[in-house]
Amino acid sequence: MRMILAAAACCALPASPGAAQTPPPETVFTAVAPCRALLTPTKIPANTSRLVQIVGSGLASQGGPAAGCGVPASATAVAMSFTAYGASTPGYLTAYAAGSARPTIITVSYPGNAPATAGTIVQLGDQGRISLFAAKDVHVAGEVTGYYAPQIRGTINLDGSIKYATSRIVSSTSTGTGAYSVTLDRNVTGCAASAAPFGAGSYIINAYPSGNTISAWAYRTTTGEAANIYWQFHVTC
Repeated sequence: MRMILAAAACCALPASPGAAQTPPPETVFTAVAPCRALLTPTKIPANTSRLVQIVGSGLASQGGPAAGCGVPASATAVAMSFTAYGASTPGYLTAYAAGSARPTIITVSYPGNAPATAGTIVQLGDQGRISLFAAKDVHVAGEVTGYYAPQIRGTINLDGSIKYATSRIVSSTSTGTGAYSVTLDRNVTGCAASAAPFGAGSYIINAYPSGNTISAWAYRTTTGEAANIYWQFHVTC
């Protein structure tokens, strides 16, 4: 469990979030060091699809690292680079979410005597997997360069109600003067919770992630007394 503390500049009263504030973006991109998740041990036969695991560990059987590429279970899409090689006749490759209908798009168009590479964003499907369709027999190498996942971020009112939040926030309440409890849709034990007073005022807020809850306590920096404040937070796992 990790904690990050933040204090606001001094002024007398907590300031309300302004009307110009907008909700945080629902999904954010996280870059990762290029990671080869796939190197087909055998060619994908013509006019067939092959399932490829992207999320989690255990990618060794498909030519990737046993520890995985660092794509979390919360990811909804990945940025990948695909190289099609070893084809004897021209064809094309389509990458798409496992368990969904194959779209009428071309991810990589390959010749019959040379490799071809292209980058794309692929939605993740069943069990964190993608499907690769090959029009003609071909080997495929795939590198993950980042992933998209809904972020855990919000702004909380004086009374503990939610001002703005992404869909990962289930509810929020005040449990006493300067004390707040935010319920999330996942276990965040071991994640990093960063909280900060919102607007002007001489305050500090401490946030602790445990289970599916963020517990937070706010104080006046001048007196150490508990205080109700507007505050914002995000969680990184």
